[in-house]
Amino acid sequence: MKFGIYINKLKYTVTAVILTAALSSCEKMIGGGMDTEQIVVRSIVTEGTSVTKGTAIDSDADLLGLNFGIYASRIPASSSEQIYFEDTKAKVNDDYTASLSPIRYWPDEATDRLKFFSWYPCDGSYTPTASFTAGQLSLDYTANTDAANHVDVLTAVSGSLAWKSPVSIHFYHTLTKVSFTFKKVAPAPDVVTINKIEFQDIGKSGKLVVTEIPTFSSPAKPAFSWSNVTTGTVTSTITSGNTVTGTVAQIGDTFLMLPTNSFSSTAKIVITTNWGTNEFNLREVVAASAHTWKSGEYINYNITLSDKIFEITAQPLPWDTNPVNVIFDKQYYLNVEYKSIELAGNGAQVFVDVETNYKLDTDPETGYPAGAYLSSISAPGNYEQYLSLDWATVYRSDGTVSSGVHTYKLEINVGSYSGTENSRNTLFNIKAGNLIHQMRIKQYKGIADWMTASRALDNSGVSGVVPRYKLVFASGYAGDSSAGDLGAWTWEVTGVSDPDDILLNTETIIGANGGNGDALYYYYKANAPTGKTATLTLKNTNGNNPPLTIVVPAL
Repeated sequence: MKFGIYINKLKYTVTAVILTAALSSCEKMIGGGMDTEQIVVRSIVTEGTSVTKGTAIDSDADLLGLNFGIYASRIPASSSEQIYFEDTKAKVNDDYTASLSPIRYWPDEATDRLKFFSWYPCDGSYTPTASFTAGQLSLDYTANTDAANHVDVLTAVSGSLAWKSPVSIHFYHTLTKVSFTFKKVAPAPDVVTINKIEFQDIGKSGKLVVTEIPTFSSPAKPAFSWSNVTTGTVTSTITSGNTVTGTVAQIGDTFLMLPTNSFSSTAKIVITTNWGTNEFNLREVVAASAHTWKSGEYINYNITLSDKIFEITAQPLPWDTNPVNVIFDKQYYLNVEYKSIELAGNGAQVFVDVETNYKLDTDPETGYPAGAYLSSISAPGNYEQYLSLDWATVYRSDGTVSSGVHTYKLEINVGSYSGTENSRNTLFNIKAGNLIHQMRIKQYKGIADWMTASRALDNSGVSGVVPRYKLVFASGYAGDSSAGDLGAWTWEVTGVSDPDDILLNTETIIGANGGNGDALYYYYKANAPTGKTATLTLKNTNGNNPPLTIVVPAL
């Protein structure tokens, strides 16, 4: 059978791709018999899908006619891993299906496992060069000198899958997205144009070796590490739509750059206008406006200029945000305690602090109400204090105002979830003026607490005279880390209640932290009364689950 890709038109930045197939080898032709089993492959691209020439794909229709590469590694039960097939593409067709070329089939050996590596783009003038060894995909990429020709390099790795297993492919961005917005303030020349934006002595080419999706630096942003990086110059030359006005506007191409943890002392941004050239040392920009170039990160550089100033600030944004919708000229801010909400399936109430200094403008009249409000994704122009979403409610308190700063507390209520899908998602907006923070609520299925603990006597041989006990923590369901989910919840002890004074080492218990399978060690006092318990307050450190009370059993 051929691969078939079905792209579900989900809202916003999530594109679900389902491939049905019976895979086979060509040179290593194994299988393809009558009992070949159909395989389902789901490919989901989150946090925006930017794939061609420095521009973002915002809908499924933008994927039509595009190819991605796919390679399979075979893991036999009794021998070492080997390449199963390569030199294969999948093209998205007009009816939202796609076919592998050439056709592939599962192997006949039911004990064999397959692992799939995918990348985008796989053809064209400015694409990475892919190479393979067993269990490894390597991408060599050089960013074109002209930013207009940049492509967004995406990659995905499935798990090691048993025969007949559904295949999940999840693409992730491996580069950093960079753009520029400009605004002029009085006193300024009547006409200011941006003729060229240039990065000098910045990472321009490198190699990405992928065996697994790496550890996440933040939700949906795996920390890909490029090696063999060489530096150079990348330029956006602008000949139209480049006049700077009093209204914030994005000017120039979108740069798609190699991630870096630090810039060299000579790395700089050079802005050429009709009035001359201005240079910004990137180390100095980072020192003044903290940010990093990580894989999957979007950095917008905001530049304000006049006769007297030429200032730059950096602002991390969600991948699919329009930077023009962000006020950046030092007037207003919108601070939200969390970027997103992630919860276990047993239902919860979560509180989120929101703060803004946005006031009602009269010169010029903006039309925005003062303070912060809520709006749904379906009605983004509304200003609400209460939202009833698909399966959650959000309430914004009346708030307080002090020294021009509005402070609110959002109350988010979510019921339990034990559906057929591994998780469910919903979105809403928090906005102040034209500042918008899109909040995602993600809830994993299940009805158990996000963390449980069981007591055991420590038998590691380090207890000494006084027996040492341990609480072993077990995480509730938090999805599949290989598919971009958390995988497991993490915890920290933030408080101990021991009214009967039964614990010997309270001081070392507070602040202890860990994850699934980790242990907390403790001792009972020699004179601890029997039948008495203590309790620990457990905070969820990688999600937003409410604190738990964990009972330390009686002696």
